[in-house]
Amino acid sequence: MKRSMKLAVPATLGLSAISGFAGVSADTAAPEPVSAKEAAALVESAGSNGLLDSFYVNLRGEVKYDDNIFLTPDNEESDTIFSLIPVVGFDSARGRVAKSSFTAEYAPVAAFYADNSGLDYFNNNGSVALFHQMPKTTFRANADYRERSDASRFINDLVDRSIFDAGLDVSHILSGKTRLDAGAGFNASNYDDDALFDYDTWDVSGAALYRATGKISVGPYVGFGQTEVSNDQPTHEFWSAGGKVDYQFTGKTRFTGTVGYETRSFSGANAADDKSTVVWNFGLDHRLTGKTKVLASIYRKDNPSMNIAGAGYEATGVVLGTTYTYSPTLSFNGGLTYEHNEYFRTVEGSTLSRDNDYWKFNVGAVWSPTDKLDLGGRVLYRLNDSTDAANEFENLQLALDATYKFW
Repeated sequence: MKRSMKLAVPATLGLSAISGFAGVSADTAAPEPVSAKEAAALVESAGSNGLLDSFYVNLRGEVKYDDNIFLTPDNEESDTIFSLIPVVGFDSARGRVAKSSFTAEYAPVAAFYADNSGLDYFNNNGSVALFHQMPKTTFRANADYRERSDASRFINDLVDRSIFDAGLDVSHILSGKTRLDAGAGFNASNYDDDALFDYDTWDVSGAALYRATGKISVGPYVGFGQTEVSNDQPTHEFWSAGGKVDYQFTGKTRFTGTVGYETRSFSGANAADDKSTVVWNFGLDHRLTGKTKVLASIYRKDNPSMNIAGAGYEATGVVLGTTYTYSPTLSFNGGLTYEHNEYFRTVEGSTLSRDNDYWKFNVGAVWSPTDKLDLGGRVLYRLNDSTDAANEFENLQLALDATYKFW
């Protein structure tokens, strides 16, 4: 039985505010599927805006079978994990469309392993968000804190970590055809084990868009950010510039994203030379039919390594997702992710050589027999091919869950 180090989900570096699809990565958790009945209830309750109506209390239970809990290349160990997730939240615009809203949620997780009780954990998770829309200016702010205790695909072991994200986005219409976008982001990832690397990342960005047609807006962007890495690892500074496009068509399709050139410099003892690369982040949101929605994104970005000294990695990926509403009480969802990781050195003299190809496939369903009860199930399969045989793995997970809405 293992219990070891702490590791972080890679931070989104730069451009998060202006790409329109912030935080996209192969490790980004997919949104929990919303039941068809719950979505319909939002429309039916549009006139409700009392203070008590803004609070909600749910309890979710889950049982999950995991055939490789440590994500090891061989001698895989399986287990069944039982989880309880109480949710307490507030949404000032719950069940209605509003020009201003404030949301807050606390959702701790208590997990129990059937065969490895030493791995049981209790994690805290919370978030707040603020939205305000004025005639010419839109303002968004959010903060999110997460604690995680699961296997990392980068070190093939269970890891504990805490992650804090915060963001601020402002969009202002200068004229009938010109819009300014600006944003700032912060990520802090922390671990207990001194052998791994904590890091803090902040970034700022801005874009000026011109509406070339009634559906297409284009313009330049610039971005700057910094990542500080613990254990005397080099600090990253990155500048980027390029173009942004925003395309909306008939209310069913939105395509937005950025492509540009980034220069990353490293400072500290024996820091490596600057690294330059083309970066991009594009996303598509398309309602195929009245019942089917498709999401897609492609991205390329650089990240610090959290477990290899004097290294970072370039991530190039594709994420596809879809939801299908079969009936007011039954919906289905699915997703496919591919990410290629190519490592680079941040200190002189490093002989690092590693490439990864990571795949993730998931399908699920949500059935709502009553207004207060959701029943769900999902299948997740993951595969990692690597030039380092010790970093390869396959993983299959099967899960069933139930959510009861007390309020």
